[in-house]
Order: sequence, then structure tokens, then C-alpha cells
Amino acid sequence: MRLLEKFQRTVSLLLLKGKGNKILCCVILLLNSICYSQTTVNSLSALKPYLNDNNVDVKLAPGTYWITGDDIRDGLFDDEIEIFGRSSKGLLIFEGNNSIYDFTGVTINVDTEVFEAHGSGYQVYEVHTVGNNNVIKNLTLVDVGSVDDFPPGGANSIVMDGEGNRIEGFHVTTKGSFPYGYGDAFGKGGSGNTIGHKKHSACLIRGESNHLKNSTFIHRAYGHCIYMQAASNPIIEGCNVEGEMRSTDDMLAEEGTGSPADDIDFMTTWGYRLPPGYMMSTGEAGIRAYNAGETIINGVEYSRGTSNPTVLNCTIKYMRTGVTIAHASGTKYVEGCVAIGCENGFSLGSGTLINCSADCTYGPVYASTYQNDRDFNAEITVLPAIDPYYNGNKTLAYVGGRGHNITLYGGDSNIPQDYTIKIGGDKNNIRMLNGNLSNQNNFTASDVNLENRTNVPIVIVSGSEENDIITCGEVTDNGSNNTISYSNDCEPLVCNNHDAFSVIEAEDYCEQEGIQTVNANSIVGYVNDGDWLKYEGVNFGNGANSVSALVSSGNIGGNIEIRQGSTTGNLLGILEVENTGSWTTWETVSTNVSSVNGEQDIYLVFSGGDGYLLDVDNFQFSNETLSTNTTTYTEQVSKLLIYPNPVSATTTIQNAAGLILNVYDLNGSVVFTQIIYNESEIINLSGLATGIYFGKVNREKSISAVKLIKK
Repeated sequence: MRLLEKFQRTVSLLLLKGKGNKILCCVILLLNSICYSQTTVNSLSALKPYLNDNNVDVKLAPGTYWITGDDIRDGLFDDEIEIFGRSSKGLLIFEGNNSIYDFTGVTINVDTEVFEAHGSGYQVYEVHTVGNNNVIKNLTLVDVGSVDDFPPGGANSIVMDGEGNRIEGFHVTTKGSFPYGYGDAFGKGGSGNTIGHKKHSACLIRGESNHLKNSTFIHRAYGHCIYMQAASNPIIEGCNVEGEMRSTDDMLAEEGTGSPADDIDFMTTWGYRLPPGYMMSTGEAGIRAYNAGETIINGVEYSRGTSNPTVLNCTIKYMRTGVTIAHASGTKYVEGCVAIGCENGFSLGSGTLINCSADCTYGPVYASTYQNDRDFNAEITVLPAIDPYYNGNKTLAYVGGRGHNITLYGGDSNIPQDYTIKIGGDKNNIRMLNGNLSNQNNFTASDVNLENRTNVPIVIVSGSEENDIITCGEVTDNGSNNTISYSNDCEPLVCNNHDAFSVIEAEDYCEQEGIQTVNANSIVGYVNDGDWLKYEGVNFGNGANSVSALVSSGNIGGNIEIRQGSTTGNLLGILEVENTGSWTTWETVSTNVSSVNGEQDIYLVFSGGDGYLLDVDNFQFSNETLSTNTTTYTEQVSKLLIYPNPVSATTTIQNAAGLILNVYDLNGSVVFTQIIYNESEIINLSGLATGIYFGKVNREKSISAVKLIKK
């Protein structure tokens, strides 16, 4: 019997013997102290006895632990839970109540052989909550092995039953399913498959008021990443999901290889051969809700749908959908979420979606799910495409149903000219060709208020009526009784004519239409995008193609004087800079413009030691015009991107792989640091207070910085 149990027995004996209040108070104080003291264990076998305890605080010692196929065959990690006659095998089942389990610094590697070792009669759950009000935090859970080591009965990395449980700070890599690499082209695991499926999802939320928070999922299995069944009042907050995309052209290149798709001549579950020209996720939904499911709470089994889901500040990349909770009931609320490179950004059916954003690289930013979608309220910003492949259906957004209020912001200059916003009609989705899935296609829309602040045109199909459209793009109206108003409040923004070298804030990033004249030298289209200082379309005239500048001292900000020809030449303007790096003295800056006409940039390189390159697009430098003590750099660097910005919790940083991101407050103090491993990586800034910051990475021969606004 452990210490806590012994102490509880002692308390009971004292009470039975009628000891005085003074003794009883001391006992209670000591009991509370023991209840909330943390116990450290050093192995998974030592941890397991605590998983069905109440009121414990247990920490697994930092390190890497393994669960293997041999462990299962030896009878370890083989506990079973039955709900409505269906059994699952759990590796770690948390059956107690009101406990804390701390996995900080812990990695548990699960060999994918584990799935087959359990046999075909069971679902395999790697982490399973069954008790109530537990906190399980900071575990790195990794499936190690082949993506083709599949679970015969299906698997989930995490399942949340019970009530009031919170899983937070997890980092999960999900692997092991069959087939992998085709998305849902050949089936979803139910009837009608052309290839038999063995699915593996990352996280299933069921139960009552369970909370998934600040967790990251690397999804390399066929199945949903995060999904909800039989869940009441679930919360998904601050989570990051990353799947994979694959083109149908790449799948079709398997012809003659004997792959699973080749063996059936690429015949899809939709009744036709896989078409070329589309991009598909190898997984399913990023975040999904179902209107059915089974769960257990306090020993009582429930069969029901999902109700009242809340999704906050999540980022989903490269999944079949970003957030799709159309099948849930009750109040549906989504805020601060980002969908990048998904086949479809958002689908709620009804409910509220605010301060969210998506790109249309592989699919629309929003699509109605069914004709009976009602009263959907949405604010969606269109993000620039990371990799402009673009989807085969040529749709920015698809709207059907009744009573919606939708606003689309932003714009992407890369969007092809033939893209449209569709008010009903054919979705042209790869799954719906040749009349397939007719109940999910060819909708009409009525009583919809749509504000289109992009320049993408709108097409309204026959049968759509009584819609109120405010738009920057053109409208083709084949419906009836629709009210159409054209707006000049469009994005990308058209800038006002700023004074020469004046600052345009990052959120007003645009190309300036007008021309400012200073000392007979024209400066066209000055842009400060919050990163590099860029001047487009510079013409200095009279054959002069050299400028100099003086840089003021300072750590975060400063002024740059731009002069023609030399430091004593005509003053062209004073640039107020948000972030110029760090200097202790005024320094002379020499540079050269590669041509006196056309769309050219000015590049500033500082003398007196280390130089700083403020813009590197099409970098050219004429050494003949430089002083001998000027250090020049000719590297090509992609612009640092951080979006969305302003930031609620999580955001994405791009073009900083292999560098260290430092975030500074206005006092110049570093308040956040993270190593960036990938070309596009999610960072979590939820710990920062509301305010203005500067993110900076130090490249080998230059500095890249961006202004950050934390909401």
C-alpha cells in the first residue's frame, strides 16, 4: 500500500477514535500536503499503477521510452476498455480522477508493430482518458516504423472519454495505416472501398467538456487528425496540425509498379478512374466533428452526436479540410484559426467563424457542406499561396444554403484570372465529377449577405435569389432579385500617395500607384512590407545611379538619410525605419542602382565593419563605384514572412529555416526565442502580452526583421 493510502487509513482511525479538532486540523493539513506533492517515477511500468488513482500528481522522469510489439506479445500495455460491446486496447489508460500527469522532457516511441501485435479484433488507443478532471501534459508521442505497418482494427493516438479532462503541450507524430498516400480516393474505411482501408487517426475527442490545448500533430497516416464524436462542449485550442499533400499526377505515375492503386487500375471509390491535375491530402480532416458516436462518462455509456464545439487559435496545414464541423449541433464557434494548403479551408454549416484565414492553393477557403446549411457567420482573410499549384475547381469560395453573413478580406496577386467566388452551382470537386455525390453539390443560395473585399469575381447561379452582395470584383448574376453593390474598399489596398520615403505599415502592404518628386528625382512605388526596405521603379535621371546614406544610432529604430551621388549630394528623403538593426555611431552607406530606369531596387550596405543588407531581390552591385572600405554582400535571401499578423496565439514563420528567431519588445529585450527548423513552421506566441514586438533573424550576412502585433 502506497504512502497516501496508509495516511488516509490513519485519518479514518483518528476520526473513529474521536480525537479533538486540533489534531483533526493538523491531519487535514498534512493530508492535503501529501495529496498535492509530486511523485517521480522512472519507467512506464512504474507509472502504470498510478493511472487509475485519484488525486495524484505524477511525473515520469525525462527520457525516451519505448513500447514495442514484443511488449504487447508479453502481455504488457494490453489493458482493455469496452463501450457498447466494442473493445479497445489501450497502451496508457488514465482511469482515475482529479490527477496530474507530467511528461515534460519525455518521449514515448511506439513501434508501429504494436498495432498488428494487438490483433484484428480491437481498436488500439495509445493514450486514453476514461476518468474525470485529469491534466496530462507535455508528452512527445511518436509512432516509429513504417507508414505501412497498419492496425488491423484501426487506431487512434489519443482518445478522450470521461469529463473535464485536459491534454496539453503534446507533440504527436502519427504513422501506420493502409493504404497511405492516396487520401480518400479509394475509400474512407466504410463500404464502397476499392481498396480495403485500415485507418489511424491522431486524436478522438469524446465525453463531456474535454479540452485539447497547445498541442502539435505531425500527421502521416490515413485518418483524421483531430476529430470529435459523441462529444459535448469540447474545446480545441492552440493546436497545430500538419499533414501532407500529393498530386494525382504523382499517384498516376505508379502505373506499372504493382502499388495498391495500380493493382485496381486507379479506380476510385467515386466510380471513375483517378483524374490528373488535382492535389489531395494524404490524410483526412484537420479538425472534424461528427453527428454520431459513443462514449463513456462515470461508467455510463452514451450514443449521441457532437454538440457545442469550440475551436480557438489553431493552424491546420495540408489536410483534406481545415476545420469542418458542419455535422455538429448546438453552438459552433471558431476563432483565430488558419488553414494553409488544405483542400478546403472551413465548413461549419452554421455557427460563427471570426478572425480566421486561409489560402486557396489546393481548394477554396470556405465551402458550404449541404443545401440545408443555415445562418453561418464568417470573417475570412485570404492568404497568399505558399506554393501556387491551385486547385482544379478554380474556386476561391463556395456558398450555398440560406441566411449566411460572410466577409472575405485580403487578396493574392497569384490567383489565376479564371478563379471565381461561386454562389451555388457545380463545385468541380474531384470527388463530385460526373454527377457523383449529388447531395453535396449544385446548391443554390438565398438571403445571403456577402461582402467581397477581394477583387475575385462572383458568379451567382440560376435559382439563387434575394442575396445582398457588396463586392470589389465583378458579378455575373444568373439568379433573381439579388442586390449588388460595388465597393472601392478592396484588397490588396490601393495606397495613397505618401511623401517620399515615408513609412507604410506592414498591414498596409501594397504597391503605390502615384509618383512623388523630390529634387527632380522620381520615386515610384515605395514599399515597406515590415521586413525589407524596398524601393520599386526608381529613376534618378541624368545618368546618376549612385546614392549614399547616413544611418543614425539606435538598437531598434532610426533614420536613414538618402542622398544622391554622395553624402553631401541632394537630399532625396529621410526614411523612418521600424528596425534598422543595431549601430553605435553614424555610418556612411554606399550603394548603387543597377539601372537608372525601370523596376529597380536600391540596396544599402554599411561600411565600418559588418554590413547589413536591407533588400536582396535581384541584388546587383557595381564595384567600380564603391569605396575600398565598404563590405558588400551579394547573396539572394527570400523575404521573412510571419502570418497571420496580428497574432492571436499561433502564427506561421516562413523563409527562416536553420535560423534562430528572436522576438524583441519595444525596450529591446528578447522576450521569445525559437530555433526554426523548416521553411514553413508554426510558432506559438500565446505567452506574449498584447502589444507591438519585432521578430528578427540573423542571417550570415544580413538581418531580416518584421514588426509583430500581438492581440
